[in-house]
Amino acid sequence: MKHPIQPTFAVRETKESVEDFIFQNKINFGDILRPLLFWIFSVTLLNIVISASISIFLGSDYGFLVGYFAMLYLLSVLSISWHRVVILGGEQAQMMKSFKPQKHEIIFMLVPFVLGVINVLIMFVSLSFSQNLPSHLSQHSDLIFNTTAFILSAIAIYGFLKVSFYLPAKAIDNSISFKQAFCLTKGYIGKLSIVTILLSVKYVFLIICLLLIMGILIIIFSAIAINVYLANLVLFSLVLPIVLYLIPKMTIIWVVVLSNYYLHAMQKQS
Repeated sequence: MKHPIQPTFAVRETKESVEDFIFQNKINFGDILRPLLFWIFSVTLLNIVISASISIFLGSDYGFLVGYFAMLYLLSVLSISWHRVVILGGEQAQMMKSFKPQKHEIIFMLVPFVLGVINVLIMFVSLSFSQNLPSHLSQHSDLIFNTTAFILSAIAIYGFLKVSFYLPAKAIDNSISFKQAFCLTKGYIGKLSIVTILLSVKYVFLIICLLLIMGILIIIFSAIAINVYLANLVLFSLVLPIVLYLIPKMTIIWVVVLSNYYLHAMQKQS
């Protein structure tokens, strides 16, 4: 499909439009994702190996954060190229060169990077808060950790959604400020969220199922004292469908929904 998406507003109409656009552009999706698969595979494998090493030699469960941010970079490359397909059409869209980002592409990437930093900080702040409770509250530390993390994450997500139109604009090198993006999203946050959730729910369910299987295996591995590297290799095989397909698929769903409403807002403004 060579044409850009025709922007819609209503939830049902947008959901159908996004599904159709992704189906019609599945070849474009494959062309964009295929060069990134090797790097996603390598980053995931490296992350698991180093996380296992950290666990063995340092006794830490925090893992290897560099892998987390490397994955954000690769998903940003996918997002930028896909924004262009959605907004400009497959014929006019120029794919981003993965390791030769232009200035506006670097600016785009700073947004998910900052969001990633905020996410890590939320986890550390919530953990620190729950571990330094008065003695009479210490028995509720898990509940307090989860509640604190949920509240801070909800605030961060809302803040991100309010400026989210900044991303499609930057992907196609349009001039926009965070203030303009903030104003443009008025009336779109609810629909952005609902359509994305409706389209992503089946993929989230599959991820949860795989994570549950991983959790069960971790319990079994702990009981039989299996070698840490061997255990992580088994878990790696279950992580692969998540990082190689499910997360990229959910990423392009979000990108199409976001670009659709960005275009609708721009048309409405003009």
